[in-house]
Amino acid sequence: ETLRIYPPAFVIVRKNPSDLKVGDYVLPAKSSLAINIYGIHHNPTVFENPEMFDPDRFLPENCQKRHPFAFLPFSAGPRNCIGQRFAMTKMKTVLANVIRQFRVKSLDHRDKIFESGDVILRPKFGIRMTVEKR
Repeated sequence: ETLRIYPPAFVIVRKNPSDLKVGDYVLPAKSSLAINIYGIHHNPTVFENPEMFDPDRFLPENCQKRHPFAFLPFSAGPRNCIGQRFAMTKMKTVLANVIRQFRVKSLDHRDKIFESGDVILRPKFGIRMTVEKR
């Protein structure tokens, strides 16, 4: 759920190999297409209450009706992130060890955290938090 709210690759650019019809428009071949992953992940027609943190969105029964490309934290298809599996394994390992040993709490509500879209999405001014030994 955190990767939905804060996708590391918030936008990707692709070229379409042939003419592509999108709604009433035809995009000519070799057009550059910017795919706004952040926008998809925060679109209320794709994710109900998109600003609410709800890990249950990703339970198997809640994913059945969702389009397979609605969740794209590392892009998808043949050009997805080659480090995706490593990144996920590393995140889970680090998070499990930190949470096992410490209580971590953010001091700022989500609406007070400003994002910066450099190469990856990250907090512009950092995240203030408390860390207590368990």
